Amino acid sequence: MMQEAYLRGELVTIPKLLHWLQAEHSLITSSALRRALLRNGFSFGKACRRDAVKERDEVIANRRKYLARLRANRTPTGSTIRPEVYLDETCVHVNHRKQVTWNEEGSLVHVPSGVGARLIILDAIIQDDQAHTYGWVPGAHVHFKSGRRTGDYPGAMDTENFPKWMTDQLLPHIPRHALIILDNAPYHTTFTEDTFPQSDSQKAAWQQWLAARNIPFEEWLLKPALSEWCRQHAPAPHYVIDDLATTFGCEILRTPQSHPELQPIEHVWGIVKSDSASTHTGQYTLTSLQDRLGPACQKITSEMCQRIFAHVRKEEERYWNVDEKLDEMNIE
Repeated sequence: MMQEAYLRGELVTIPKLLHWLQAEHSLITSSALRRALLRNGFSFGKACRRDAVKERDEVIANRRKYLARLRANRTPTGSTIRPEVYLDETCVHVNHRKQVTWNEEGSLVHVPSGVGARLIILDAIIQDDQAHTYGWVPGAHVHFKSGRRTGDYPGAMDTENFPKWMTDQLLPHIPRHALIILDNAPYHTTFTEDTFPQSDSQKAAWQQWLAARNIPFEEWLLKPALSEWCRQHAPAPHYVIDDLATTFGCEILRTPQSHPELQPIEHVWGIVKSDSASTHTGQYTLTSLQDRLGPACQKITSEMCQRIFAHVRKEEERYWNVDEKLDEMNIE
């Protein structure tokens, strides 16, 4: 929407965005919209000698790199070459329900306050045009109560539990040459142990890293110099789950930051949550939520996934074409 406005030569402002969102039946305050724009990589600054909302260069560059990698996995007719597996975590609360109801004037609906206990859900969907396979990855589904230290995934999805889920429930159930697409959650981007210390590490950590590899250094060097010395001698960093995927012949691709519209499973979660809210029976318990979750997930059929994939493909093409046109116009 904003990029099309750029191509028309139309400036984008907060009031104009609020008007567009209201037309789509989305209500949001101007302060909340401003915060959302900043979080999603937009800035308010000079564009063609005028003020306009524009994306930061690194956001555009990351999106372009991501789309180029996807396009390399597509045939001239648009079919996937390697199967594409999209995975994501979401959560739904016990008190999640529709917010509107018919009622008599002055009557009160007895609903609990707050959101209640949270159920964490992790799953994956596959788009394999060569094998005509679309939908949930068999055996990949897992859900558990947040904070409850029971079962195979105690408390939360983290740097320990996520690789375990990949090893046990995802990788054995997808083609060995699949392209696995996920976001940049912290436990998706954990470095391997041999990766040199990060910029927020203590000075001693840099020194220990160098000493462990018999790389000479002067004790009087300050942290910036130690950091640069490590980078000169360190191999390219590796993520834990990337190496794990490689052992199964798969490859990891990360979506650009703050682009849920490019992640098909985000659309799936919206449908699952909406259905679980629509089927609420007034029983605000974890058991009731889990009972509704299964039927809600079953609503995600192969045909529905194909429609979602087609919709996301249009978004990919729109970004690719509009970004190219904006670049040719040299909008600054």
